[in-house]
Formats: sequence, structure tokens, C-alpha cells
Amino acid sequence: MTKPCAFRTRAFTLIELLVVVAIIAILIAVLMPALQQARAAGRDSISLYALRSLMVAHVTYSSDHNDHPIDGNLSDRSLYVQTQGGRELAYDIKDHLGTDITFPEALRRWTWRLYVYMDAGLKGSVLEGAYAEHMLDGAPEPLADWSWQYEVSVRPSFGMNYHVGSHQREGFPIHLGRVSLAANPSSLVVFGSARSELTSSFGAVNNYDAFWSGAPKGTAMLNGQSVETVPGWEYIDSPGWGQDGFISGSGIKWSSEEYSQTLHPEQMGNIDARMGGGRVGIAMLDGHVEALTPAELRDMRLWSNMARRLNDPDWEPQAGDLQGFYRQ
Repeated sequence: MTKPCAFRTRAFTLIELLVVVAIIAILIAVLMPALQQARAAGRDSISLYALRSLMVAHVTYSSDHNDHPIDGNLSDRSLYVQTQGGRELAYDIKDHLGTDITFPEALRRWTWRLYVYMDAGLKGSVLEGAYAEHMLDGAPEPLADWSWQYEVSVRPSFGMNYHVGSHQREGFPIHLGRVSLAANPSSLVVFGSARSELTSSFGAVNNYDAFWSGAPKGTAMLNGQSVETVPGWEYIDSPGWGQDGFISGSGIKWSSEEYSQTLHPEQMGNIDARMGGGRVGIAMLDGHVEALTPAELRDMRLWSNMARRLNDPDWEPQAGDLQGFYRQ
């Protein structure tokens, strides 16, 4: 009679288990940076795609408007038309929900006026990433239509360089009159990643705090106090001259400190180095997009056609540069 074979099962020893755990830990340590880099590269790609979409719309706009770049902020003379009954808004624009935009301040900024040229819609052009999801999910709740439309107009993910598109109300100095006049379109900033302090004149009356409570935010310091920031603003200022600088005559220049997220946005022209490697997403006038460091963006030739013509990286406009006309 044949006896059945006896099989003996062998369990892992403690040392073997520890070796396996150690190997897994090493693999995680090796792969995690690569995964993080892949996620960051994905976010950067989304930003650059959004900037490309903006520039496609910008090129289409200038083609339809006799080679003029879109004005960043309109004066009343451009915002309204005179009628027999008084004056009316010169623009008939609806938001992405089909709601008429009737609040003048929402149409004064470039955002909605350029939106009508965007095939991508708001998400993936004006607004990007988690910020876009916050601004669009359930919008305009809890804000009223006019207030939400205004917030989109004043806080797009990317700001405009007003050395290209004008700020008509403030008489922003020396901006580009026609796209074809650019000395070097491949090195003239039109849009860039932007951020701003979270403030509003409508907060007390229109559920402003409730709307922004779930937004992606950062913090910065102003006069020793911590303030909240969000990744969006309508304009980005050049390092040699700020948007409000011409009024005071002193200019609002970038801080001499190295860029950091703790600096108040206005100390660095509202640029936001949120891309990988601490870089700013930038769209140039010729339509191409790239990522530059804040240090690289300190060159005024990237911001002003006049600075490029003069080949002066430290160029600053002076009061006499206006003389009654603003376009180059």
C-alpha cells in the first residue's frame, strides 16, 4: 500500500517580510518624485493650453478689429454709445450660461469681450484647473448674476499686459497701437499667470464670502498682516511701471526681493509663479506660449514695445511719453 506524500507549507520568516516591505518602500521613494513631476507637468500643460486658447482668440480679435489688440480696460467713451434716449452699452454679450451681461464694470474689462472669440469656452482659456472648477460649478450661486460676471471679468486666471492692451480710463503709458507694429512679437508678453489679494467692494451685500470660501487660496503679507490671495487677476504689471503708477507719477515697481508667494501680489506685478520650477505661464504676441521665471521677466523689453525698440531692459516711461496719445 502506497502512503500519501506529505506536503509541508513554509511561511515567510520575519526577516523575509521585512525585506519585502523595505523593497516596496524603496520603490515608492523612487517613483513618488516621478509621479509628482508627472502631475506637475500635467498641470503645466493645462496652463499652457489655456494660454494658447487665449492667444487664438486674441489673434482673431485683432484680425476683426483692423490689427488692434483688444483694450484691457475701456473708458466710458468706448463702453457706451450715444442714442436718442441717452446712452447704451456698446456691447451685447451673454455669459456661458446664456445670461445677458448688463453690468458695465463686467464689460469694461477684456475678459468677456474676448470670451466671444474663444472656442474653448471659459474653462480651458479664461479659467484653469481647480480655480475654474470653483468659479464655474453651480455658478453664479451664491452670487447674483451681475456680481459673478464681474468676478470672472476681474479675476481671470491670466492677466493682460497693459503695455499691449490699453487701460483707457487710467491713461496707461505707451501701449501697442497695432499688432503689426511690434518690433519682436515673439518676445512681447500679452498674457501671464496672475494672482491677487482677495478683496471686494460687494462682499457685505452679495454673499461674497460664501462664494469664495471654497476657492483655492494662498496667503501673503501686507504691512505685517496676513491676507488671502487667489490665482487670478485682470492684468499683470511690468517691472518698471505699475498700472496705477502713472496717476501718482512715481510708478509701482516690482520689489527688489526675490519672488515668493508670501510677497503681496502687487509687489511683483500680480504675476503668479505657479508652474513647475517656480515659473510663470506666458503668452507672447506671436501666439507661442512658454514658462519664464520671475527673474527672467524683470526685462522690460519683454513687456514694452518701446523698451524693445530702445533695447533697454530697464526702460521706464516718463510723464512726457504720453503727450495726448497713448498708442505707439
